[in-house]
Amino acid sequence: MGDNKKDMKKTEEIFLELIKVGLWGKTLPILPLEGGAFNLADIDWEGVYQHAVAQTMVGVVADGMATVGMKELQVPKEVKLKTLQQVMRIEEGNEKMNALLIQLYKVLRKHGLEPWLLKGQGVAQCYPKPNHRQSGDIDLLFLSLADYEKAVELLSPYDPKARVRDELTIDEILVELHPDILARTNRKLEKNFGGWLQEMKTQEGERNVIEGVVLPPVAFNTIYIFIHTMRHYFDGGIGLRQVSDWMRYLHVNKDRIDQQQLAEDLKRLGVMKIWKVFGAMAVDHLGCPAVSMPLYDAHYSKEGRVILQYILRSGNFGYFDDRLQNRPKNFYLGKLYSFWGQIRMILRNVWMFPEESLRALPVLIKGGMERVMEK
Repeated sequence: MGDNKKDMKKTEEIFLELIKVGLWGKTLPILPLEGGAFNLADIDWEGVYQHAVAQTMVGVVADGMATVGMKELQVPKEVKLKTLQQVMRIEEGNEKMNALLIQLYKVLRKHGLEPWLLKGQGVAQCYPKPNHRQSGDIDLLFLSLADYEKAVELLSPYDPKARVRDELTIDEILVELHPDILARTNRKLEKNFGGWLQEMKTQEGERNVIEGVVLPPVAFNTIYIFIHTMRHYFDGGIGLRQVSDWMRYLHVNKDRIDQQQLAEDLKRLGVMKIWKVFGAMAVDHLGCPAVSMPLYDAHYSKEGRVILQYILRSGNFGYFDDRLQNRPKNFYLGKLYSFWGQIRMILRNVWMFPEESLRALPVLIKGGMERVMEK
């Protein structure tokens, strides 16, 4: 059992080092360790690949491998092959999504609509290789309720079978239309986020390198990308892709961020401590340059390491957490099993973030009851 834990730790360390190379181009300390702390011939490369899949980071890990050299790393042929195949699928997915985005904005602009693209392909442009960031769906934020309603009317015919009029599947890609953003992780955030968002909407959006796409202003994205990541973390889990989106955005835009205003906004929204814990994780354990992390505080390094371990154990949106594995086949028993697993995942954070953890429970219960009632 002890050897298995050691092997798992080695696998995680190699995985994280490759992430650092893929994201930051840092020198990989693996090769000098051959014969020392690591023996390259004994690395579980299948385990490294599975970590990359669970964290939706295959493209970035592949970039790290390519930078060092797959031959030098002694990556087995079968792992190399499926890694490259997955990268090709990621590239194709990004090309398809960018093409759809361009078409959507052409349709919307003809009717005077220019929504902000949230996260996704806009944030991808902050990566060393944008087409290697694994894409998800398309989220569009409209700056007024009238614009949102008009967009729903314009785009809903593209998916006549949609269960919800503002959640459309077009070309096999989920497109979500938003008139607003909800943020309920703690009382202060729930109270003040709406006012802050309305203030942000008065600022000018930014043109993206993707033809015609409009991104939110830097002041908005700096906080929103973090809030979105934080919300999903407390609701069940995130993958390193969400953390990487945040880090890369801060890194690319570090000279455009008003740190004094950022500090005031984080205090106003009640998320300063969470920002500092995630910031320490980013700098101390994921290679983010300290100069790129506003309000970095090394005092939170220990908590940052704990958060990183939670993320590594859970995988993207918590799907790979061992608390959710071996689910019974019976629908109701399966729901009960998953519910208990989700509760355990939420409660693990109580010692660091008591309010945020406990406030996630009612959301979980309500969602579970709704799914059972649908059944």
